[in-house]
Amino acid sequence: MLLAMKRELVLPPDFDDYGWEVEYKGVFWGGAVRVDDRLINVIFYAPVRLQQDIAADPSAGRLFTEKHLLVVARVTLENMRWVVENAPDGFFE
Repeated sequence: MLLAMKRELVLPPDFDDYGWEVEYKGVFWGGAVRVDDRLINVIFYAPVRLQQDIAADPSAGRLFTEKHLLVVARVTLENMRWVVENAPDGFFE
């Protein structure tokens, strides 16, 4: 039987100072997830902001990839924590 790995959202120490701005912008590139002893960088996007960034990138017309991209309804601390805890097994490999 496989045991689920413990996941923890890791944010910069001063995140509380600008978390409101992250929600407003709809994107956060500065997050990470600690899985056991590994630290994995992640990107959080709100759907509308993701669509805007894809549309603005001329090379994304045929393909858009971003490793460890997590899309949440709104980029809030609560939603970021939830998606880290509920991402499918293997996502942070």
